[in-house]
Amino acid sequence: MTVALAMIVRDPPLARLAALVALVQPIISECVIVDTGSPAEIRAAMSTWDQTRVTYRGWLDDFSWARNEGLVECQADWTLVLDPDELPSVAMLEHIGMVDRGEIELERDPLAWLYWTRNWWDGLLGPEMRYHWHCRLFRTGLARFYRPIHELVEIRPVGGDTWLPEHLTRDTWIMGSAPRDAYLIHSKGADEIARADALYAKLGANSSG
Repeated sequence: MTVALAMIVRDPPLARLAALVALVQPIISECVIVDTGSPAEIRAAMSTWDQTRVTYRGWLDDFSWARNEGLVECQADWTLVLDPDELPSVAMLEHIGMVDRGEIELERDPLAWLYWTRNWWDGLLGPEMRYHWHCRLFRTGLARFYRPIHELVEIRPVGGDTWLPEHLTRDTWIMGSAPRDAYLIHSKGADEIARADALYAKLGANSSG
């Protein structure tokens, strides 16, 4: 079995993003990056990374649309979704590997997995909220994003033709919850927070929603 890493970026901190992709290389078979407006030299640099394909899509003020553009390019059994300002913990990497190898013993195998996120805002650990559990791993071809901002994941069960929104799949066998210690690290500096808040305000939301 295999895992694809799917990302959307625009003017990413290139050194940090390169480190992130290198960190997950042992557990992925491909990396699909959708760039929504970086300079050509940044796209060219990303294209030199092992197992990485970069495509360009003009930004349409819709995060789900951009993410779904990358999902159709993924060819692995599982798809892992990360952002440039995130890092999977060691335990999260181990859990993803166990899922991919079929080593999670459950009565029914989930089609998607939720991971706990620890948020660091300009170096300070933020408060914990229930919605900080995010779906970041799912069977390729059976999931897609919806909502233009603060995206959620809907699942189409094997053999079905109906897409189930996330509020119907959480806490069911379809979308499992990884152990809490298999968490995702999310970290934004002050400048990144300001840029994100400006974009989210334009889209009618806020950065913490």
